[in-house]
Amino acid sequence: MQSFKPSTPSFDNKLLIFDIETIPDVEQAPSICPLLVKGNSNKELKSALTECFATTFLPNFLHRIVAIGILLVSPSSSRGFEIEQLHTNVNVDEKALLSWFLKDLVAESKPIFVTYNGRNFDVPVVNLRAMKHDISAACLYENFSKWEGYLAANSEWHKDLMHWYSGPSRRNIGLDNIASFLQLPTKLEGVSGKEVEDLFYDCEYDTISRYCERDVIITYLLFLYEQYTRGKITLLQRKESIKNLLQHTEDQELGEELEVLLEKQP
Repeated sequence: MQSFKPSTPSFDNKLLIFDIETIPDVEQAPSICPLLVKGNSNKELKSALTECFATTFLPNFLHRIVAIGILLVSPSSSRGFEIEQLHTNVNVDEKALLSWFLKDLVAESKPIFVTYNGRNFDVPVVNLRAMKHDISAACLYENFSKWEGYLAANSEWHKDLMHWYSGPSRRNIGLDNIASFLQLPTKLEGVSGKEVEDLFYDCEYDTISRYCERDVIITYLLFLYEQYTRGKITLLQRKESIKNLLQHTEDQELGEELEVLLEKQP
């Protein structure tokens, strides 16, 4: 058994901005609510689950992960933050997706998490789905006290921006709402999380990838604005970080929006 060595993040730690896309895990319906299952189609199985839990937004453990978008950045004293990886992995094999995320990214880099509602959704879902596939999620717990780590409330290792932007009231503010308020790029037009399920079954993986990656980039921009507001970076560092982001995005439409954003920077 490894000895416990509590740690706190420093400015040298990399940051992992990420977002997951999910669909209902309809395969669980026959075992969870057999009396409500009326047929074998995805629609009928999903209907049984929503009736069982009396909600269209199912509990975290019933969200099957189909995509994870990541942006791995390193702090730079002169340039704010520099991108090391910008990538979205869409995969029908959830086990392979989770193994890549937990073993190749989190365990290797031990980054600070930056999410939007990740404390309530993304991280708990990753944790539960890893458990389902017998994948070790030790990297989410190792060397952390119970008050620290990626799953702990108010931990320095996980910056959930929705909590910061919502303020003391904790009234949830949507990612798109705050992005619009700050005149930042917004979500992919015509697509929302509700459409991911249909897109997945229609094999529209490129659209899912663009949607997920765009959410990651919006989250990163909100992080940069939060960091400037809190006096952690300068306006010049924020601008340099956005320039660096522009160099890494392959989405032409988003690139044009970032150019407009750069022109508006003080």
